[in-house]
Amino acid sequence: MPYRKVHLPRVPGAYQLRAAVGVCLIATPLALGGAHPQVNAILAAALLVVSTVYLLRRNHDGQLPANVPVLALVLALFACALQLVPAPMWLVRLLAPTAADVFELQFGDSLWFVPLSLDPPATAHGLLVVVICLTGALLSLNIFGERQRQRELLAWIAVAGAVVTGVGLFHALAQLDRPYGVYGQAAVWFTSSFINPNHLAAFLGFSSLVALGLAVASRGSWRAIWLGDAALCGAGVFLSLSRGGIIAYVAALAFLALPLALDQPEKKRNLFWVQLGLAGSLIVAGYLAYTQIVREMWTLGRPDALDKALVWRPVLDLLGDFPVLGIGRGALPGIYAHYSSATASATFTHLENEYLQTLVDFGPVLGLVILGLLALAFGQALKRAAGKPERLGAVTALLFLGIHNLGDFNLELSAVALPAFMVLTVLASKPSHSRTIESKRGWVSRLGNLQVNGALAWVVVVVLAGLVGLAAYPAIAHRTEADTARLRRALVEKGSTPAGRAAAAEDVIRRHPADSVLPLMVAERELYDKDGAARALRFANRGMFLAPHYYGGHLLAARALLRLGHVDQGLIEYRLVLELEPSRAGALAAEIFERTNSLARVRDLVTAQSDVRLQVASFLLTRQAPADALEVLELPHRLDSLAAYELMVRALNLAGRVDEARQRAEEAQRRWPGMAAPYLMQGQMLAGSGNAGDALAVLERGIATAGDPTPLFAQTIGLLMQQGRFDAARKLAKRQLDNLPAGPAKAQAYWSLGDIYAREGSRASALREYQRARDLQPANLGYRMGIASLREAMGDVKGARAELLAARAYAGNSGGLEAALQRLETRIQTSEDALRRQEIMGVEP
Repeated sequence: MPYRKVHLPRVPGAYQLRAAVGVCLIATPLALGGAHPQVNAILAAALLVVSTVYLLRRNHDGQLPANVPVLALVLALFACALQLVPAPMWLVRLLAPTAADVFELQFGDSLWFVPLSLDPPATAHGLLVVVICLTGALLSLNIFGERQRQRELLAWIAVAGAVVTGVGLFHALAQLDRPYGVYGQAAVWFTSSFINPNHLAAFLGFSSLVALGLAVASRGSWRAIWLGDAALCGAGVFLSLSRGGIIAYVAALAFLALPLALDQPEKKRNLFWVQLGLAGSLIVAGYLAYTQIVREMWTLGRPDALDKALVWRPVLDLLGDFPVLGIGRGALPGIYAHYSSATASATFTHLENEYLQTLVDFGPVLGLVILGLLALAFGQALKRAAGKPERLGAVTALLFLGIHNLGDFNLELSAVALPAFMVLTVLASKPSHSRTIESKRGWVSRLGNLQVNGALAWVVVVVLAGLVGLAAYPAIAHRTEADTARLRRALVEKGSTPAGRAAAAEDVIRRHPADSVLPLMVAERELYDKDGAARALRFANRGMFLAPHYYGGHLLAARALLRLGHVDQGLIEYRLVLELEPSRAGALAAEIFERTNSLARVRDLVTAQSDVRLQVASFLLTRQAPADALEVLELPHRLDSLAAYELMVRALNLAGRVDEARQRAEEAQRRWPGMAAPYLMQGQMLAGSGNAGDALAVLERGIATAGDPTPLFAQTIGLLMQQGRFDAARKLAKRQLDNLPAGPAKAQAYWSLGDIYAREGSRASALREYQRARDLQPANLGYRMGIASLREAMGDVKGARAELLAARAYAGNSGGLEAALQRLETRIQTSEDALRRQEIMGVEP
């Protein structure tokens, strides 16, 4: 077919159609960026309505244009639809062996046909987004194809960015820390209508660069308007505190400045407008949040700045196990835990890299084809942007998204994907006013503009409408959050039976077969039933297969095994929990002892990790088992840390091996002379054995040696007070105060000095020191209630009440505080009543 420039037919009411699309471009980012399927279903329907009206009004004899971006979107649409079609299990086993394993684990041989997607509702949502992008791309070719109409499309995008930034500034003025004060999590600094600040940065950076291109291409007042728009949106990028967004934005500006700097001498002044736009963004952002921006960018120097790249580790395994059609668009949150070695319970929804995400979602072959077509389209757009500032700004905006998507994801949101694909589709086409015949050029050039029979357009619209109708219900009604809540309600429903709970679980799991949270929820619920351990174990095994490095599945399996009498197997699972989550050792030691009433079983919990051994030994000491604690600390090798020495000294002292305990304490002092703990442990041991003099000598030596002797001061003062040596205790407390900065430690020192005065009987001096402690920590309820008690003892009942009323401002309606206030009110009322009766009785008749 010869390749000719497509001439767009005149369509009555085209302005209204363009305005309708423009309203969609503004409304979508305001609707939380199109992150939710409800918004995308409405947006897809609206764009299809606009497409239908266009087809009804156009010249039916003409042909419709299509190009490379459209081909890429058609492939993505075909992949999403194919992933949702149920396939025979033997074919799934051939195309994606791990997917077959997941389905067989969950349902055995009961399912003959299953979809290739591991989360069909999420893939249905992804299909909605692809329909939106494809419909928008086709509309952009037909109603924004002419050069002057292309500028109109760019203007709508620039206006949308200004509106979103304005909403963000309104949020700041209203002190709202989340979109509309309701949705998402609290933002660190600047929030608008996007839940994720990285997505906000992506949209505003795209809009800013589009507006900057319009500013360079415009004249007069319009240049000032677009330049202000670009600066405002650029400031929003910085205010979002998205490190990736800021870096990509600055890099894109540098790319935009390069061809302008190399332009003809009379046009080099265009570079000034780019510089002015960047300066405006920096001035606005710096004025509003200079400190926050600098602090966020400073974190790039930390060792963990590139930890996001660790999310990419399972990519090769995922590509190897799903080589043909991928895991399904949007299905990563469930299956990722099966491949990740991360032990945290956090859910990874995306790979933080849109290119890798495309390969995983659609498979390596089809994903590479889609990415290759998009790269080809970008090359065509870049080539055709030469000498045209508004096009160059738009191409730079696309480059900005490309850079940002190296370490983030934003094309999952229709608010970003729709304008991006519309711009790419328009820029990759030969300008419609050109009459150049390119029939002799290569196939790459011919792909820039393809002609499609007009009758086929109706088929496309009908197919797309049918796909939207089929995908909207599962995407909305059965998204993961909704199904999880539905299952949770079924599990806690009063009067539910095991069979009913299992049926509800199977129904939900069928739609999300790779989600490990769902079977673990069922396992946790079944453990509440007296005879539910066997059922819980079956579901826990499913969860462990799907998330082998998450400790929760092993913990539920361990509890079920203990309930079933398989103690040794249960302890194996408990040890696996501690391999993944060592911080739970103390709690698990208490749990095992409660379930087995055996300290030997608690010792069996020990692994090679030092944290686990320390926590288990500490628990054994609370159960008065020093010999067991020493065995844990010393075998197979002695733990060599200060915390271990502290536990060893306690265990040896509790076992009556005082000489060995003293030797360990002295050894710790030699090894860690600058730490307070070795002196404190020996001083406490000596004081406990009645050697107060020796204890004081050790504590004094620690005060002179330790870097932070605060706990030694407190111990020494307490010991002196026990001996009645109040003068020495008072001098030591004042000595401590001379070396402490203002803060909680100094407040506690003042309080200790007040205790000394109170023990001596000097209440006024004690009250003075107590008040100094309170002034340093006004929110400390203990200080205020102590002062109130002292005032009450001194007869100042109203002063005590005033102190407690002041405490209410910090502590709220605390039970103890309210009881003390009520008691004082009663006492005051009783005293006033007695005084009034005395006055009445004393009046002469």
